Amino acid sequence: MTSPRDLFGSGGSGAYPKVDELEGKLVLLKPSKIEQVPKPQQFGGKPGELQDRMTSDCVVFEDDGSYEVFDDMYFSQVGFVNPGKRALKPGAKPFVLGRVTMFPTGDQKKAGIDTTEKLKAARQEWMDAISKGKKVQEPRYAWGLGDFSDEDVAVAMQYVNATSPLGSGAE
Repeated sequence: MTSPRDLFGSGGSGAYPKVDELEGKLVLLKPSKIEQVPKPQQFGGKPGELQDRMTSDCVVFEDDGSYEVFDDMYFSQVGFVNPGKRALKPGAKPFVLGRVTMFPTGDQKKAGIDTTEKLKAARQEWMDAISKGKKVQEPRYAWGLGDFSDEDVAVAMQYVNATSPLGSGAE
């Protein structure tokens, strides 16, 4: 039975997590659109330069079984946008699942930092050097969705079945 509270959404605070706050967490995305937007200057954007941005509902699962839902969250990182584009194609799987992960960029891979583990070690070396007052360049990386396990699929399916009108048997 539907409660009267189920009819009303919250205005919310508009506070969305930053991607680095999601590192290692399981996320379930339901993309709704991809659009071209100006690339921010702080991320290397030049005047008139555009980038793809995905709007997606995002469910962030915690290890204790709880979760938080963020409606209409923006993602500009290619590692999120490209799977979102695939999900929006007719006949495609409507959800994207994965663990938020740092991936080394192409130039880092050429330098031998070709795995997430090597990237994290290189970033630790960088942080240690910075703390000693040395001027060294931060290893470059991109955020994206890493692999998920069968257990992760079970967690996501439990959420989908509990929240979807189709999963609840409603007609």
